[in-house]
Amino acid sequence: RTSYLPATYLNIGGTHLELGHIDQAKENYLQSLKWARDLEQPTSEGMALSGLGRYYLKVDSLDMALDHAQRSLEIHQDIKFSSGESEADLTLAEIYSIRGNHRQAIKYGEQAYQLGAEKNNNDVVMDAAKILSESYSQLGEYKKSLAHLKRYQALQDSLVGAEKIRDASKMAAEYEFQKEQERLALEQRRKDDLAQASYDR
Repeated sequence: RTSYLPATYLNIGGTHLELGHIDQAKENYLQSLKWARDLEQPTSEGMALSGLGRYYLKVDSLDMALDHAQRSLEIHQDIKFSSGESEADLTLAEIYSIRGNHRQAIKYGEQAYQLGAEKNNNDVVMDAAKILSESYSQLGEYKKSLAHLKRYQALQDSLVGAEKIRDASKMAAEYEFQKEQERLALEQRRKDDLAQASYDR
């Protein structure tokens, strides 16, 4: 069904962007945007614009990144989609941080931080905290900078810890699977040996 196409292209675009396949990312984001508009899906349109904002940020086209992120933010604010709003805020904060406009970086960073915290989205909170720490430091507001730095480090440590737990669980599961396979193979060999002995008699 065509109703799924905006989200499908968006996800493919995001995967390509993470893998560094820049051209493919842009192509899929544009397809997502086209289908979102054709199907009149404002949420998908906002997310596609946000994806394009991240793409333009990746290729250092800051004016285009700013334009797309701002349009994404406006759509998500209109439809009250806070998850999309926090993503757009985060992109805008990063753009202004790169440009050295730390007041604007803080404005959007704080908005992203608050929305991320409300939705328990630790990835958004962590990224926002990093930008806020850097921007407050640049403005000489070291107490606020340190508070956000500690928050960033705590979340980073927890995510690393969670990854280690997942890796350990995966290794344990693989070990148990391997042991079970060996046990089954040994049991089968014993059965085969008994069958052969019985046949020889």
